[in-house]
Amino acid sequence: MIDRKAEFIEQARSCLKNGQFGEAVEFARQAVDLDPKDPDALTVLGAALSRCDMPDEAQEMFELAIRFEPNNAKRRYNLAAHLYRFGWKAESRSVLNEAIALDPDYGKAKDLMRRIEQDRWRPPELRYQGGNPIAEPAAPPVQVQPEDYYRPTIATKKPHQIQFVERMGRFWEVALVALFAINMVLMIVELSYLISSPLQSTFDRLSSATLYMLSWFLLTGAWVIDLMDRRPAQAYVALGVLGILLLFPVCLIAFVPLLGSIMFLAYLVGSRRE
Repeated sequence: MIDRKAEFIEQARSCLKNGQFGEAVEFARQAVDLDPKDPDALTVLGAALSRCDMPDEAQEMFELAIRFEPNNAKRRYNLAAHLYRFGWKAESRSVLNEAIALDPDYGKAKDLMRRIEQDRWRPPELRYQGGNPIAEPAAPPVQVQPEDYYRPTIATKKPHQIQFVERMGRFWEVALVALFAINMVLMIVELSYLISSPLQSTFDRLSSATLYMLSWFLLTGAWVIDLMDRRPAQAYVALGVLGILLLFPVCLIAFVPLLGSIMFLAYLVGSRRE
């Protein structure tokens, strides 16, 4: 059975190379029927279904392959390439992050991530199905061999501009949120002093003010680094610059930093959805 299954998989890959996508689906289905838990068979079937414009069923096959081989970065890359092909770039980026977390040196996953980032700066090409335009990236990924699914043809923009931020991964997002939370707590403490005892100058008051200044410095510094690294759309750049200015502690007397904090949250959420 194993030899027969391998033969079906190889025939499906050959059909994919030759553009015979319907035949590839048939061969791949026979391989999956012989072993429904084989990640290679599921991957090839997903690739064939994707090329036959059956995105939902193709996605199901890719997700099953991930379920049976969860620590394989290439399985997640296949799903990301499929999602990218049908224009679901945010979902593709999320899956690519998981693939890169499993294998930080996985070049093809990083190449596709750069392609997604570059697509932000140009409108997608259109194809037509049933007379209706459907957005589709130019030169979509072709999934043929298990070790080589996608070959970029153009130079692309890096998703990160600062290397240490890229190495930190999700911890960078956690650090931003933590700095914001600490700054908010200390800001509320300072506001309580201003409202109840504006002239108080005890040791506790000075210590609190010092900690607040330190938290402001760390938060604004991290915000500047994030702007330089992510380089979001101009609207978020403007929101970030204005928010940094409004967070300045001297403005606390007029409660202006509270508005700056709201702008930070808007920036953090909006820039991650691009």
